[in-house]
Amino acid sequence: PGIIPAGTTTDQVGITMDWTATFAALAGDTAIRNTDEGIDLLPLLTGKQAPVDRTLYWRQQPGPKRKSTPRTRAVRQGSWKLLQLEDSPPQLFHLGEDPAEARDRSGSEPDRIQALNTLLDAWERLVNPPAPPE
Repeated sequence: PGIIPAGTTTDQVGITMDWTATFAALAGDTAIRNTDEGIDLLPLLTGKQAPVDRTLYWRQQPGPKRKSTPRTRAVRQGSWKLLQLEDSPPQLFHLGEDPAEARDRSGSEPDRIQALNTLLDAWERLVNPPAPPE
């Protein structure tokens, strides 16, 4: 109250990690703002900043507690989202026209799939760099 007007909305694309940066900013911690782990949404919600273009990446992998979780990875750039489920062909969605991800457009957009897959591969190399030679 008194910071963000009631009923405020934004067209900013966001991801869960943005909440950490936003809550830290609200608590007065400026060290965590706008990192690879999220951005502070407060300037957007108060009208001090316009939405920014972002490419978002995420993945899900099996782990000690989620042994049966299938490997999944995705990238969103603009209104386009590429989703890759383990052992399945990639799926492509235009979220502006299809927010429920009901219409796979992969058959009509091979160049877009290739471009988004290249981004996703580069991101995975960044977050999981190859082990140095021994």
